[in-house]
Amino acid sequence: MTSETFPADDPRHGTNAGYLRHVETDRNYCEPCREAHAIYRRSLWRRRYVLGVTSLYIDSTGTRRRIQALQALGWRYTDIDTTAGVTDGWSSSAVRGTRVNITQATKLAEAYEKLCMHLGPSGRCRTWAIRKGWLTPLAWDDIDDPNEKPRRGSNQRSRADVDEAVVIRFLTGEHHLPTTVAERYEITARWEAQGRSLGDLEALSGWNSNRYTTRQDGAA
Repeated sequence: MTSETFPADDPRHGTNAGYLRHVETDRNYCEPCREAHAIYRRSLWRRRYVLGVTSLYIDSTGTRRRIQALQALGWRYTDIDTTAGVTDGWSSSAVRGTRVNITQATKLAEAYEKLCMHLGPSGRCRTWAIRKGWLTPLAWDDIDDPNEKPRRGSNQRSRADVDEAVVIRFLTGEHHLPTTVAERYEITARWEAQGRSLGDLEALSGWNSNRYTTRQDGAA
């Protein structure tokens, strides 16, 4: 036990991961964590002695693909771990392994369902993941099938696509996001509507912003 405490607002409260965090810190177990640990122990007993399942580990293909897909959307390892209720650093380790704990894999799958239809907060993470060739959720029909071939074009968007999340993230400060032509037109229009100068937009984005404005200036 250390002098470190387990914050009351930590999202792992009420999970077995929360119980383990109590073990690592103050050992002042809250009732939700005690209950979650008891459920975990009962499920462990059932798998071993009722169902005859002695292995607690499964192939990591689905887990690895889910983590990579979330990273390609901009969800960082810390975001994934927090949403899944697993210990810090678990997903960064799991993405490199060949086997994964079945309970944690289930938690990761549940977190994936919550996050997979939304862009994450980190444009840098998204760019890094796509450069590594990691695929977004749309690449997979059955993400757990090790024999499935992904749709490799799923990270590519049409020039006419406008993702509202990308537009908003750009306008609120993420000026180096990958953007489509249509998104640049939309961003430029909103930028001007906010009374901001095209010169500033060019300096921040590196675009020739005059290419993305539909404004027609009349002759003097």
